[in-house]
Amino acid sequence: MTFVSDEILDADAFWALAKRRGETPKRARKAAKIAARRAAKTEPVVSHWNGEETRNVARPGDYIATSLDAEGRPLRDDAGALNRYVIAAETFERSYTSAAIGALSETQDGAIYAKTETVLALPLPEGFDIQAPWGERQRAEKGYLLLSGAEVYGNQADTFEATYEVLEPG
Repeated sequence: MTFVSDEILDADAFWALAKRRGETPKRARKAAKIAARRAAKTEPVVSHWNGEETRNVARPGDYIATSLDAEGRPLRDDAGALNRYVIAAETFERSYTSAAIGALSETQDGAIYAKTETVLALPLPEGFDIQAPWGERQRAEKGYLLLSGAEVYGNQADTFEATYEVLEPG
């Protein structure tokens, strides 16, 4: 059965769900690099991965990120939609560092960055329908809940498996 929450989840809720499921979350790191640019004005962003995943609004100063493949090309789903999302300025500055893919350090979607922090990932093979920290619904038929700092958000299974590497149990 799909995990549903109408409340924004916090770390306590994440750990309570893991305990209820009898699972130890796995520590993971985003292995895929991103291209990112700062939003100059308020800009709506729809995240896709084999369908719409969530909607968010980038405010001036936030970053609009595009997932990249190993060669530095924008990551696209089966329908050709870009995997784009919003990262709040304070989160981005704490969690990302400049990077390159070979000699490539910038794309048409912005400079290339790598994530420096790890997350805890709780698999939800039955999917989720949650209230994301940015106030919009987030849904996936199969996915993961990620605990990053104090934030809990969802990630489609295909996106997670294409962009994260599992390091060890949390």
